[in-house]
Amino acid sequence: KQWYQRRVRVSNPVLISPSQLLYINLSCCNIALALFSLTFGVVTLISNKWIFPSLICQLVGFFNTCFVHMTLLTAFHVLNERYHYMMNSRRHGRLYTVRRVGVSIAAFWVVSVVVSSLPV
Repeated sequence: KQWYQRRVRVSNPVLISPSQLLYINLSCCNIALALFSLTFGVVTLISNKWIFPSLICQLVGFFNTCFVHMTLLTAFHVLNERYHYMMNSRRHGRLYTVRRVGVSIAAFWVVSVVVSSLPV
């Protein structure tokens, strides 16, 4: 067979690990923070004044607060997961499943949105 006709056999049916799910969430939060907050901040710094409507100002504040909270919560969860992996490697697989990490990420998003909507 040609090299492009070979099939790859996957021995592990789980395609994503809990750690990868946390890293993907952390990356998405940082990219969103860069897109929503930093672009408006750079335009404001260049023009020396806020040139956008006041609704955009409130939305930028909301997104900035939300993504910063989400980044901090996810980074803490990554650190906690790595700690448990190093100290309790036997229990790690039972404690950190894809479903539990997904539920914790969803809870983090809810907390971040609630905390960010209070000042607005």
